[in-house]
Amino acid sequence: MNGSSNLLFELPEFVQKADKKLARLFKGVWTDETATMDEKLDSLDALAENMFSISLRTEFRKWRFQLVRDRMPDFASNESVQIQKIVDFLFNANIRLEGFGSALWQLRDSFTDKKSLFDWLQKEQLCTKFPPFLDTDLNRCVAIHCQQISPRNIFRLSSWTQPLALFDITVRIEDSPMGRIFFKMLIGDNQYGENGKAFTLEGAVFEGNSKNNLTRIDSFPSANVLFEYCNPLSNDYTRSVNAGEILMGITKQNGIFFIITPGDGEKDHPEYHRVGQIKPIPGKMSEKTNGSYNMFQILKVAI
Repeated sequence: MNGSSNLLFELPEFVQKADKKLARLFKGVWTDETATMDEKLDSLDALAENMFSISLRTEFRKWRFQLVRDRMPDFASNESVQIQKIVDFLFNANIRLEGFGSALWQLRDSFTDKKSLFDWLQKEQLCTKFPPFLDTDLNRCVAIHCQQISPRNIFRLSSWTQPLALFDITVRIEDSPMGRIFFKMLIGDNQYGENGKAFTLEGAVFEGNSKNNLTRIDSFPSANVLFEYCNPLSNDYTRSVNAGEILMGITKQNGIFFIITPGDGEKDHPEYHRVGQIKPIPGKMSEKTNGSYNMFQILKVAI
């Protein structure tokens, strides 16, 4: 095998930093000399879609865009000849995905089929790069894939039994500063973690009680933009909560709370912010065991 072949089979940096099992799967596909490039990319696309975190998927899409330069994406195939020529020029002028996406965003009002453009931006993990994108009716909702769990000890993965059930929820994001923060935390496009790294709610476990499901994250660094929004919690439970509401509370002492209320008629802290609404509420979310809502974990977020 010559030097250029070695370079072709070299694993990209983002894979080298990934989970070892994922890295082995990626390497097995990427170094398969019996597969064509298209076959490899199809397999890697499926791997990224089903097993990568959003942050890892974002890096994968950037890498893939630079790799495939012999054909332009087909989202403009139904546009006028003039628009197709402009898109073709922009594609050839931008070797980086972010640059191409930004140029397309500036051109979006010229598209007759905006949905095809927005769908492509979503697939390429680009939608959060453009703040106005969240204001469009086409992208105010996020799909979340969850599993019910029944652990003897939630802090020991080895004690988790088989998932009781898998279910999906659709969250309509609240159009507010806190709603945008929640959105960025859901998809892992932020700098809220240690040393400015991204934080994501993928993997978060929501415990159940008689009123709601909640999770608390207390591992955020103290110097954090999130704490500009913090409010000390009172002892009042005066806020009426509707079924399916998602509330978020930020406190310096107790970290960040996310609360999901499957039923109507509950009350909670007035300091909590409404950040989203689940609609419709899946039947599995309304089930209780011994008077408490069943515990569940977020497996994957899709936009």
